Amino acid sequence: MKRIPRDPARWEALQWLADICHLEGRAINDPAALSALVGVVKSRVAEVLGDPERMPGIAHETMFENVVIELGIAEFIKREDSGEITAASPVQPPDYRIALPGGRCLLVEVKTAKSDRHSGIRIPEKEFGRLAEYARLAGGELWFATFWEGLDVWTLTMADDFHEEGTYLKLDMTEAMKRNAMTDLGDVWVFTVPPIGLRLVPDATRPRQLDASGAGAYTIASVELACDGRVIQDKVGKNLAFFIFLFGGWNHVGPTPQLAEDGRTIVHMDWRAEPDDFMESNGKRGVGQLSSMYARMFRAFTMDDDGKYVRLRLNPSHGRLRRLVSPNFPFQQSGLRLWVFDQQPNR
Repeated sequence: MKRIPRDPARWEALQWLADICHLEGRAINDPAALSALVGVVKSRVAEVLGDPERMPGIAHETMFENVVIELGIAEFIKREDSGEITAASPVQPPDYRIALPGGRCLLVEVKTAKSDRHSGIRIPEKEFGRLAEYARLAGGELWFATFWEGLDVWTLTMADDFHEEGTYLKLDMTEAMKRNAMTDLGDVWVFTVPPIGLRLVPDATRPRQLDASGAGAYTIASVELACDGRVIQDKVGKNLAFFIFLFGGWNHVGPTPQLAEDGRTIVHMDWRAEPDDFMESNGKRGVGQLSSMYARMFRAFTMDDDGKYVRLRLNPSHGRLRRLVSPNFPFQQSGLRLWVFDQQPNR
């Protein structure tokens, strides 16, 4: 699946100009109309950038699009809520149209919710009805993708999973987790045996000694990854272990230097990633869903040090996440001890 190049700066901008001219009764080649367009765009963009609640929601929409592409099951994904709509009844387009193998068409509205036991998704009845009517007319299934902040978890749920609560349709977090169908998009749960270790080995032919103050420098000769103390030699195991180390959400411990007997020569530098309640020899532990690890990666590359989104897009690679845990993964031979589970929705 490849991104189809478009030129929004030309076509969308021209349509915006035409809309403003229509409202103001101007010709599209009127210089004042172009100035009006620039003013409107600057005002709207500044409004969104200054809204601490809208920016995360917009970023999570893009994150979801990237997750779908990275998981590699979908044959097609398109932003649905763009362009003009003419309908005989009130409708509201959801965020994305996704085509799956076998002819299924999902129309997905993306939501953001807080992750606590009292939280949930609450959608006004009228908005829910407009989304459902659009799905009926557009010939697709209405679904809701929710990013649960704090847990870095994505859930995908059907419209029928919601229940009425006054003038709202609501889905509790626990119900969303139970009915989660992210597996339809290729998501899986990953388990391994902690800790995941990262070791930097200095080049022994170059300086690697500490001075009298305890400071020093070294040149990296190799990088080793280990699972439960066992060095991982295979490439696919290394790739997944490094991804888990960086974005698995486990605690990072280190760096811990290992010095030679002289107390000055650096032998290696060690880090390890382990769960909160980690104890030695307690077996396999859940790392999380592939989509959760991607969410942490997305936030790492799009947020500043204050936790604000300063970018809204990464360059996704089709199927990259699933290639990390492909059916051809050498489960018996790899140094990375790995278990992979599909979570089927409980309905």
